[in-house]
Amino acid sequence: MAEPKIMQQDGDWANASQPGGVPPINSIFDFSAEALGQLKLWLEQQGLNIPVSNILGFSQFTAKYANEDSEGHTTSTTYADPNVSGAAGPSLTGVSPGKYLLMFGGSGATSSSGSVAMMSVQLNGAGATDTESVEINTVGTHASVSRAIIKTVTAANSTIKLVMRSTGGNDIDFRYRWVLALRYANP
Repeated sequence: MAEPKIMQQDGDWANASQPGGVPPINSIFDFSAEALGQLKLWLEQQGLNIPVSNILGFSQFTAKYANEDSEGHTTSTTYADPNVSGAAGPSLTGVSPGKYLLMFGGSGATSSSGSVAMMSVQLNGAGATDTESVEINTVGTHASVSRAIIKTVTAANSTIKLVMRSTGGNDIDFRYRWVLALRYANP
């Protein structure tokens, strides 16, 4: 059997107090570059099975979801809650600062060909735009739509809410509305 190699440099293994001359490892710098390369390769090939719950801080990166199944009707030409009938929202409350992937959708229809049904995301009561909306232009027949957008939330305890509008002022509606916020990074 071959004799173990003994280092004759800083961190001299010859003076190791462990049985058999194997030194304790107190720092990653106790490894040679070759040993670190082999360890890296082994970890890449084997992977690590670490439950996400064991990663510190990850509990902040959880999904928030809300839905509203009732049919909300509006004739408003600006983004707002339903003004004819139906419940508002849905809303996500208590949203913490961060970068979010927002997904939202619903099933909508218009009452006449003179209007397009639009639904968008409002952050803390402002910011709903057509450029971040879904739209439906089906008269009397519901169609489902969904969309994903990126939003940065900067204020603590924020509210994300779905709002709707009618482009022509005629009655439009959305039902089975839903919103899902996935936080993927700090602000």
